[in-house]
Amino acid sequence: MQSNNNKSLGGVDMKKVLVMVMAVLMAVSFISCGTKGDTGATGPTGFNGDPGIPGTNFGEIPTSATILLNYNFDADIVGNTPTGWHYAYNPTFSGYPAYTPTVNNLFVSYDKALKINFLDFMLLDDRVIIQSPTLQTLPSTTEGKIYANLDIYLNDNNKSSGIVLYLNQFEKLRVDFTNTLINIYTDKDTYFTVAKKYDSGQWYKISVVYNLNNLLYTVFVNNNVIVENVPSYNIPEQKTNGTLIDSTSSNKSFIGIIGSYSSEARNTSLYIDNAQVYYLNN
Repeated sequence: MQSNNNKSLGGVDMKKVLVMVMAVLMAVSFISCGTKGDTGATGPTGFNGDPGIPGTNFGEIPTSATILLNYNFDADIVGNTPTGWHYAYNPTFSGYPAYTPTVNNLFVSYDKALKINFLDFMLLDDRVIIQSPTLQTLPSTTEGKIYANLDIYLNDNNKSSGIVLYLNQFEKLRVDFTNTLINIYTDKDTYFTVAKKYDSGQWYKISVVYNLNNLLYTVFVNNNVIVENVPSYNIPEQKTNGTLIDSTSSNKSFIGIIGSYSSEARNTSLYIDNAQVYYLNN
């Protein structure tokens, strides 16, 4: 009597048959798959987060803050001037909007930034300031602190540009990038140079805390303090000749991007991203 341990069909070992069939099927499967394709393109860079309180938390605006400006340009159309950003004391300047396009090839947080070109003919019209949308009324002008954050990229070490803060049409502070140095202003035209250097061709985060209680301000670069308790000045918004700028053509409170009114700013470009201004009663 023949044993049936794994034997059938005339004594053929069915277990071995199954193993051989499986091997053949696997070989056919590998042959049909072909060679491995190239690796796909890298996906877009994720959102880096917005700047927050200098020295405390650069990741987010506190929930208790009064937000005065929070603009990252991501909702704007590439090639257009973002709504509310304009020439500070002449918002109807005819050629200007064509030279402030939103771009998507250089940015900090995905996926757009604002490109500003300072051209020769613009400097003929005196002080060049790119103005942010109007800030809302502050809860207090004598107590608390104003936090301003801005990512900035300048493409030429031989040029200069900076940021200014206006409250009620008075210039309160100014921080400039110029000739690889960072200048901190104690008046509209008076400044001192800090040891911190800057190199063109890369992004820097500029953060300023303006103390309404004692009228002093502190400057941070890339989340690190570089100078503390700089005396704030109180200069009415004006042209280089001292003429006051008409309030009917200029909003009263804003953060501005300034182009030097010397040859240093001519024919250069800069980029800005993640513009924030907010108030905390502390």
